[in-house]
Amino acid sequence: MPAGLLAKRQGPLRSLMLGALLAGCGSALASSAPGLGLLLAGQAVAGAGWALLLCSAFSAALLLGQGGREGLLSGALSSTLAGAALLRIAYVAFEAPKPAAIVDLAWLAVPGFCLAALLIGLRRR
Repeated sequence: MPAGLLAKRQGPLRSLMLGALLAGCGSALASSAPGLGLLLAGQAVAGAGWALLLCSAFSAALLLGQGGREGLLSGALSSTLAGAALLRIAYVAFEAPKPAAIVDLAWLAVPGFCLAALLIGLRRR
């Protein structure tokens, strides 16, 4: 609910950028956490960022698709999320015997979220 209110108040693109930054910071904290306390804090911040990202992404898809393309853009977003979930499931299924490989890739979320925030910020101009 707070994510929806923020997206409504700040606009979907601004809150999408904020969500990407939050998720990136949380991912950075979680991937470099030396102990359980910081790992949980990082995951909580990343989760809040994801909540804001998803709520804002659907709002942005509806906003950018005004004029008859709302269904196309929200459907494309849903399809992208479903494809990403399938790729993650496949990766875990094939790499599950090697948990060290998964831990070594945890940092990849950070530049991805930062790049997303940068691209959204450039789109707003």
